[in-house]
Amino acid sequence: MRSTGPAPDRKESLSTLLSTHEEQNKSLARELHDVVSQKLAALGMEIDAIQRNPPESTEELRGRLRRLSDGVTTLAKTMHEISRQLHPAILDDLGLVEALRSECLLFGEVYQSPVSFRADHVAEGLPDSVILCLYRIAQESLRNIGKHARHAAASVTLTGTNSGIKLSIEDTGPGGLTTGKGLGLISMKERARLVNGKLRME
Repeated sequence: MRSTGPAPDRKESLSTLLSTHEEQNKSLARELHDVVSQKLAALGMEIDAIQRNPPESTEELRGRLRRLSDGVTTLAKTMHEISRQLHPAILDDLGLVEALRSECLLFGEVYQSPVSFRADHVAEGLPDSVILCLYRIAQESLRNIGKHARHAAASVTLTGTNSGIKLSIEDTGPGGLTTGKGLGLISMKERARLVNGKLRME
């Protein structure tokens, strides 16, 4: 009997992509448990301590409340980052161009490295699958740059063409994307293939 399932290489690629997603989900779950839950517990303990033994001086109370406020702000930023990794709401609200612009700005803030962004002739109404694919590839590429070329300058360019759309990401670092064997790179290649695209590294 002839099999009608996916070819072995495609099965392997899909399996790798799913494995990568699972690893990312596990990482996010650990961050939620180890970082967010601990920060929430610490904030709760501090609030309880203030209720049980209110500071005698107004200045001490203000200082402790200020630290609580800073903790809440930090926790909100952490939750925003986790939410962005799960599914960037900006894609739904403002579209691909603004989502990529925001990602570049965030990278610059986190890694203290400049990232320029340019978008030319990007058509309206791109399929959601293509939008998410391009965003995730940009996100993973910038993550690689941050890991392998932390202080390098980088550029992200999104260009509409007669035959589709092209995403180009460049950096001035020493390399790190040349082997093509990492799960992140395999995931990017598979994402592109699933929307009839191609990933090329130089």
